[in-house]
Amino acid sequence: MKQVFITNNNRVVVENVPAPACPAKGLLVETRYSLISTGTEVGVLKSAAKATLIDNLQARSKLVMKGVRKLARDGVRRTWRAVEAQDAVADTPGYSLAGRVLEVGVDVTEFAAGDWVACAGTGHASHAEVVAVPVNLAVRIPERVAPDQAAFATVGAIAMQGVRRAEIRLGETVVVIGLGLIGLMAVQLARASGARVLGIEPSAPRRDLAEKLGAEAVFAPGETAERDVAAFTGGFGADAVLLCAASAGSEPANAALRMTRQRGKVVFVGGVGLDLDREPFYKKDLDLHIGSSYGPGRYDPAFEERGIDYPYGYVRWTERRNLSAVLDLIRDGRLEVGPLTSECVPVLRAADAFETLAKGDPATVGVLLDYGDTGVETERKLSRSQTASAGRIHFVRGPRVGVALVGAGGFGRSVYLPIVDDLPGAQLRAIVTGHGHNAQTLAKLYHADIAASDIEVVLKDDRIDAVLIATRNHQHENMAIRALEAGKHVLVEKPMAVTRAGVDAVLAAAEAAEGVFSVGHNRRYAQTGEALKQALAGRVGPLAAVYRINAGSSPPDHWMHVPGEGGGRIVSEVCHFFDFLRFLVGGPAIAIQAAGFPVDGRRVRRREDVAATLRFADGSVGQVLYVATGHEELEKERLEVFWDGKAAVLEDFKNLTIHGMDIESIVGEQDKGWRAQLERFFRAVRGEPHNLVTAREAAEAAYLTFDVLEQLTGRETGD
Repeated sequence: MKQVFITNNNRVVVENVPAPACPAKGLLVETRYSLISTGTEVGVLKSAAKATLIDNLQARSKLVMKGVRKLARDGVRRTWRAVEAQDAVADTPGYSLAGRVLEVGVDVTEFAAGDWVACAGTGHASHAEVVAVPVNLAVRIPERVAPDQAAFATVGAIAMQGVRRAEIRLGETVVVIGLGLIGLMAVQLARASGARVLGIEPSAPRRDLAEKLGAEAVFAPGETAERDVAAFTGGFGADAVLLCAASAGSEPANAALRMTRQRGKVVFVGGVGLDLDREPFYKKDLDLHIGSSYGPGRYDPAFEERGIDYPYGYVRWTERRNLSAVLDLIRDGRLEVGPLTSECVPVLRAADAFETLAKGDPATVGVLLDYGDTGVETERKLSRSQTASAGRIHFVRGPRVGVALVGAGGFGRSVYLPIVDDLPGAQLRAIVTGHGHNAQTLAKLYHADIAASDIEVVLKDDRIDAVLIATRNHQHENMAIRALEAGKHVLVEKPMAVTRAGVDAVLAAAEAAEGVFSVGHNRRYAQTGEALKQALAGRVGPLAAVYRINAGSSPPDHWMHVPGEGGGRIVSEVCHFFDFLRFLVGGPAIAIQAAGFPVDGRRVRRREDVAATLRFADGSVGQVLYVATGHEELEKERLEVFWDGKAAVLEDFKNLTIHGMDIESIVGEQDKGWRAQLERFFRAVRGEPHNLVTAREAAEAAYLTFDVLEQLTGRETGD
């Protein structure tokens, strides 16, 4: 399919990329028209063009220092690959479109294939032939509304949210400053709300258009405009001012304060400077509001990504309901978008359209991209790489293992890809991500044969021997089982699954499969970790271990905290440390006791802080203290081990000191075992000795995390 990108060197390009996969709680939509945002999207081009060399150097100074540290740690080749991977990622503009539903997710019941919908959302409703959109960012298009009109719905919702924030009452006077695309829609929406509408805009053509669309008077900005607004309102000032302008300066905002009546409202809809004059704000007792894009729900992952709606009785107007309301007004003729359409161009001419808008011609307001008649060549738009049929499991006898990486987010991109690319025993053949354009970008960079958005593509390819799974946690279970059943060797990132039942299922599939299966418990392969294990090899009595992890805080809305998606940090991360203690002891824990803190449970919102004590069959005891409330300057991990009159201290997998034995300390760069893990995995795929963590051992660590959760919550975690 074709998609529009803005590259890092500020060029607009149209490229062919794999179509995205349909999300479980979303839709796959074939785009008919998408609307270019003259503010947000074109503003990116303008700001980049104005940036000086010094600006760019200052903005990238932190990245440079980070790169220097990475260079010292990883060497030239891996560092250069990581830089290339970061720079190769282009912006995917677009957030307002209309099209036809091709496919609905398994958890979606309110839409069907063939429905015409308007879609919203940066990163979702992009300028692309096919898009994957969460269900709460799509609404059905009413009859008598054409797709080119419906493509304006998202931008209309931005204007509508600004009008709602102004709480306009019948007969009030509203001033709209800035009569671009959003401002002209705000004029019509304020008028539809019963207000008398004035406009302020430097462009004469846009002033004329605003009057045609219902503004009673429109003025050029300046002192004269402020006097005109005062005269129109009998000297009192406007009841509300909607700031729809885009300006780095603060003068539009201060002008709004001056022309608003006492105890009036000023609503920031566009991006303007906020260096406000205190005197008019203070003396008039003004209310300032900022419209949150399309409305309530915007920037809330629970609403947008996971499809959790707000109760209708408590949040009457969500961003989705605003979208529907805009379409209803278009249908009823109370919101006209035809006069706002300055041009409609084929998507292949997207670069020309952006260039036209970037020139700032005031006669140009809204530009649509046209994707052609839907239903035509849909298979071409959805096409992915041609693949061969899958065969039975086999161990590679050749020098290189054919590898597919499934999930190329931050971890897969920064850790797995550079290592696989650097290992002589592996050949990267495929990259699979939910967003096909990311897969294509990375596939080009790493010379992979296949870029896809669906794991099924690689499961059917005989050239692929092994699958590395680095997706979000809730996908591990299904993808690992599918890959095993397809006859692939599998290395899945921890955790195996986010539920106890899921771990059971993966374990059963792994033990029934003929191929290699392992889990990304990489710490046991670290140089310092293996050296510590060797030091413990001759121990006679039990060991005692204290393992402190200064994990650091994480945002409360991070997907990791969602039980059905990330599983929480205990399931996602603490399994690592349980596995490492099991590795050192050489056997499974037989009991665990855990406590969260504060111990009374108050103020514990995300269960990020826990102390767990493990008992092993040989009498060994290990304590894991996992805290998110520490300070970032303290090392992340510190492990102290005591046995047979000896002791060892492992600091952040950099330094290992052993007391009571004639063993030289290890001091060096951090090594958490990722490279060694992949080397062993590929050796295993070739049928060579490997000593990988087994599915059973990984499951033991996972079960312990569920035991911890049950002790902290008093609820079983079987589902």
